[in-house]
Order: sequence, then C-alpha cells, then structure tokens
Amino acid sequence: MTSWDGTTTVQLTHTEDASESTPRWSPDNTQLAFMSSRTDSNESSQLWLLNRLGGEAKKITSFSGGVEDYAWSPDGKKMALIVSVQDTNIYIEGTETAIPIVIDRYYFKEDYTGYLTTERAHLYLLDIATGDTARVVDGDYEEELPSWSPDGKLIAFVSKRARTDWDRDDNYDVYIVDAKPHAQPRQLTTSPGKDNDPSYYAPPAWSPDGKYIAFTIGGPLNLIYYAIQHLAVIPVSGGSAKVLTASYDRNVWNPQWSPDSKKIYFIGEDDQNLDLNAISVDGGAIEKVIDGRHTIYDYKLLGADKIVLQYTTPLIPQEIFVYEQNALRKLSHQNDGWLSRHALATTKEFQSKSKDGTMVSGFMVLPAGYVEGKNIRPSCRFTADLPARIKMNGHLIGNCMLPGDMSPFP
Repeated sequence: MTSWDGTTTVQLTHTEDASESTPRWSPDNTQLAFMSSRTDSNESSQLWLLNRLGGEAKKITSFSGGVEDYAWSPDGKKMALIVSVQDTNIYIEGTETAIPIVIDRYYFKEDYTGYLTTERAHLYLLDIATGDTARVVDGDYEEELPSWSPDGKLIAFVSKRARTDWDRDDNYDVYIVDAKPHAQPRQLTTSPGKDNDPSYYAPPAWSPDGKYIAFTIGGPLNLIYYAIQHLAVIPVSGGSAKVLTASYDRNVWNPQWSPDSKKIYFIGEDDQNLDLNAISVDGGAIEKVIDGRHTIYDYKLLGADKIVLQYTTPLIPQEIFVYEQNALRKLSHQNDGWLSRHALATTKEFQSKSKDGTMVSGFMVLPAGYVEGKNIRPSCRFTADLPARIKMNGHLIGNCMLPGDMSPFP
C-alpha cells in the first residue's frame, strides 16, 4: 500500500510459502480483498479480507475448486464471485484408486489446469457478513467477468451460450441478470464474434446512471486474432449496439466511463504503443490522453482529473504512475533497487520498408553506454516478427537474451 504522494509504502502481507493477488478495495475503502492459496490444502485460490487498520487477514471462501474472479457490490455488503466448480469425488469409493478421466468435451484440456472434464466457472453471490453463498445462474454454461450495476440490483457477465456445445466456438456475449440466487439471465449483445473477449480481463463497464454498458465488440470468428475488436455501447434495456471506434483499425479494450458519462476511456494499440484514449459517447474523434512513447497496461479513473496507471517504457520497468494536471508522476518504486545495480541498453525505434512498400516499425537495442554517431554494431533488433505478435514500447528485462524474440544483425 502506497500513499498518494508516493513517499510511504507499507507491505501488508508477509507469507513465505504463498502469494497474494488481485487486491481490490471495498467501496468505503476500509477493507482490502485479495486472492491467495495460502492454507488451502488443494492449493486453490480463495478470497481473503484484510482490515485497513491492521490485523490478520480472514479467509472468507472455501470452495474446493477455488475462486477465479470477484467484484464488490456498490454497498460493500456482497461480492459477485466466479467459482471453479468441479467434481470432488476423485477416488473410486472405498479405495485410493483415482477415478478414470473421461473425455467427452470438445475443449478438454488447458495449460496449467490440465484435463477439464466437468469443471465449470460459475457466478455466485457471497454475503460478506454471514459468509453465505448462492449460485446466481443455473445451467451447464460458464460465466466470466462479473460487473455490478451502480444500484447493485443487476450483474453483467460474459458467457458463451449461442449453442449447446459452447466449447466449439468463441462466440462470447454480454448478459445481465438479477443479483439473486437462481435468476434467469438476459442476453444483451448478439454479434457473432467475441463480445468483451475474456482474455483481456476487463469486465463490461456500466455507465454511472446504469442505463448503458460499454464493451468491446469482436470481429468475425474465422479471422481468429486478425479480427479487430472495437469499442461499443448498448442500452441496458435492450436494442442495437453502437460502435464508437469503427474507423480505428486497431484493437481496443478496458473501457471506463468518465464521471459525467460524456466520455469513454479505453486502451488502444497504435504503432508499438498501448495508449490511453478517450472518445465521446456520441462517437467522433479519438483523443490520446497521454502523449509519449509508452505502454499502458491498465488504468483506473479517480474522479475527473486523476488517473492511476500501470505504465512502462523501454527504460522504465512497470510501475504505478499517477496522471494529474497534465503530468505523469511515479507513485511506486518497486524496481528502483534493481535499476541502481544495472545499466540499461539504449532502445531506439526504426522503420523499414517491406517488399510491397509497407513501412514496418521495430526496435533496435544498442549496447549500454552507446553514443550517438559512434560507429558501433547494435546488439539486436526487434520487429513484429510474427503477424500476431507486436512488440511494444515497454521494458523487457530479457532484451537481447531471448532468441525467439530477436533478429541478430549479421
């Protein structure tokens, strides 16, 4: 936890054999929730609460499959959880022999997870005071990226429900459901592509008045990762989505509304940058909020004139920055010690002309201590070496050390 002026940083947890992740403040800023597998015999992540005043953190969930994601309700009394629900019977009854794995799914295995079998990710409600939990949406489908309406009555989520065998495509859509047990969800988006693609980890964004949802609308599924996703808004009451960035031929994600509901902010790709942009809810010109050559992985709007950023450049490892009064200010200093012990190479951008005349951007990494104008061989150069892989204006500790990511000069 770091003070707003960046002068004081306090480590809140000190576990030696487990990690903590996904910290999120309660709406009144008195409690910090986080996920951790500590003390869990299955090494599954559970949800923990830590009082800001101090003391030990308290585990508030005990799901056998663990918690994958969560969101505080606006009043801070409940949480929407995405829970991994799996069969707890792993041995043949009366023996220590494992039950054979039966494969009957099209999408049956996943990195890190292994065989999926009957495992599903479902939406649950947690009452923080009592610890009671209840499943919100019934059925065999999965739910992801929960997002509460401002009045706390509805939850938006992302799911594949266009076909019974939902493993066979990536046709994600945005749904809304009453925040109560065993409710019936209502489909909001209907495009045949990936609406609010879960791989970007950004939930649908409610407008402050609760009347609209901002999301990303995906391109044709047959284009796979060549399909461009755009920013769109749709009325919660139903109707057609309005695409705001149709003329912007690059991917966008992580929409957030301005406090006055007049603009929507988002992260967008642009020539080796990940920029923070904004656009009017009526569409029009896209505004680049922060100038420079950089990568902004994540951000949070704090009122009308303050933004917190996860920010990096080739010479600045990822840190938390604040953008206020039209200036960037470094808030965290996690990498200062490492930087004091290492000399960084100089990274320069360049462009080269391809066979058809298209200009292709890339990076050139020069030795530490390089002096402009001196005849010296670069260490390596970075380009968009695969059609689906884009190098960004961010810090890479392994520059010139990963053969698969570099093209050495002859």
